[in-house]
Amino acid sequence: MDALGNVLQNVGSGISGLFGDILGAVGAAAREALHALQSVLTVAWLPVLAVALIALLAWNVARR
Repeated sequence: MDALGNVLQNVGSGISGLFGDILGAVGAAAREALHALQSVLTVAWLPVLAVALIALLAWNVARR
Protein backbone atom coordinates (compact mmCIF):
# COMPACT_ATOMS: atom_id res chain seq x y z
CA MET A 1 0.00 0.00 0.00
CA ASP A 2 2.98 2.31 0.52
CA ALA A 3 3.95 1.98 -3.15
CA LEU A 4 0.47 3.05 -4.26
CA GLY A 5 0.60 5.98 -1.85
CA ASN A 6 3.96 7.04 -3.27
CA VAL A 7 2.65 6.82 -6.82
CA LEU A 8 -0.42 8.90 -5.97
CA GLN A 9 1.73 11.43 -4.13
CA ASN A 10 4.05 11.76 -7.15
CA VAL A 11 1.10 12.17 -9.51
CA GLY A 12 -0.39 14.84 -7.25
CA SER A 13 2.95 16.63 -7.05
CA GLY A 14 3.26 16.57 -10.83
CA ILE A 15 -0.24 17.94 -11.33
CA SER A 16 0.25 20.70 -8.76
CA GLY A 17 3.59 21.60 -10.35
CA LEU A 18 1.92 21.78 -13.75
CA PHE A 19 -0.78 24.15 -12.51
CA GLY A 20 1.79 26.20 -10.63
CA ASP A 21 3.82 26.61 -13.81
CA ILE A 22 0.70 27.55 -15.78
CA LEU A 23 -0.23 30.23 -13.25
CA GLY A 24 3.34 31.51 -13.25
CA ALA A 25 3.33 31.79 -17.03
CA VAL A 26 -0.01 33.62 -17.03
CA GLY A 27 1.27 36.03 -14.39
CA ALA A 28 4.47 36.67 -16.33
CA ALA A 29 2.50 37.31 -19.52
CA ALA A 30 0.22 39.74 -17.69
CA ARG A 31 3.22 41.58 -16.25
CA GLU A 32 4.86 41.83 -19.67
CA ALA A 33 1.62 43.07 -21.23
CA LEU A 34 1.35 45.73 -18.53
CA HIS A 35 4.96 46.80 -19.07
CA ALA A 36 4.36 47.04 -22.82
CA LEU A 37 1.19 49.02 -22.23
CA GLN A 38 2.99 51.38 -19.87
CA SER A 39 5.72 52.00 -22.43
CA VAL A 40 3.16 52.88 -25.11
CA LEU A 41 0.76 54.95 -23.02
CA THR A 42 1.63 57.88 -20.86
CA VAL A 43 1.05 57.52 -17.14
CA ALA A 44 -2.05 59.73 -17.30
CA TRP A 45 -3.85 57.40 -19.72
CA LEU A 46 -3.34 54.20 -17.74
CA PRO A 47 -6.02 54.91 -15.06
CA VAL A 48 -8.45 56.01 -17.78
CA LEU A 49 -7.90 52.75 -19.63
CA ALA A 50 -8.27 50.74 -16.39
CA VAL A 51 -11.59 52.41 -15.56
CA ALA A 52 -12.83 51.84 -19.11
CA LEU A 53 -11.91 48.14 -18.97
CA ILE A 54 -13.63 47.74 -15.59
CA ALA A 55 -16.74 49.48 -16.92
CA LEU A 56 -16.75 47.23 -19.99
CA LEU A 57 -16.41 44.14 -17.82
CA ALA A 58 -19.20 45.31 -15.50
CA TRP A 59 -21.45 46.02 -18.49
CA ASN A 60 -20.85 42.52 -19.87
CA VAL A 61 -21.59 40.92 -16.49
CA ALA A 62 -24.74 43.02 -15.99
CA ARG A 63 -25.98 42.17 -19.48
CA ARG A 64 -26.03 38.48 -18.67
